[in-house]
Amino acid sequence: MKEAVIGGLRQRLVIKRLTVAVSASGDHVETWTRLTTVWGSVLPTREASREGFSGPTNQTVAQISHDVRLRASTTVSLATLSARDRIEMGSRILQIETVVDPGGRGRWLLCKCSEVA
Repeated sequence: MKEAVIGGLRQRLVIKRLTVAVSASGDHVETWTRLTTVWGSVLPTREASREGFSGPTNQTVAQISHDVRLRASTTVSLATLSARDRIEMGSRILQIETVVDPGGRGRWLLCKCSEVA
C-alpha cells in the first residue's frame, strides 16, 4: 500500500462498537456505542471482493466493498478495532471485517469493510 498522507484524510468518520445488554424483561438489547470520531479516507474497492471461508459449513463470506484508511492513535489501533466495530460516514454504515497495519510500523490502519444496507 502506498504511504498515506494526512492531507488525504478528508472524511469525518464515527467509529462505533456493538454492545449487548440484558433488559429488565431478560431480552438482549443491542446498541452501538460511539468510541471516537476520526478523520479518514474511504475508498471503494475496484471490484467488490469476497473474503472469508465457504464450503460445506455454509459460513458467511463478507463482501468487501470499501477500504478505510485511518491514522493509528491510542484510541484507534490494531488492539482497539475489530470486527465488532463499524464506521459511520454520514448516513452510510461500513461494517469492519478486518483491520491491518499495512506498513507494520503502527502508523496507519487499513480497514476492509462491507457496506450495511
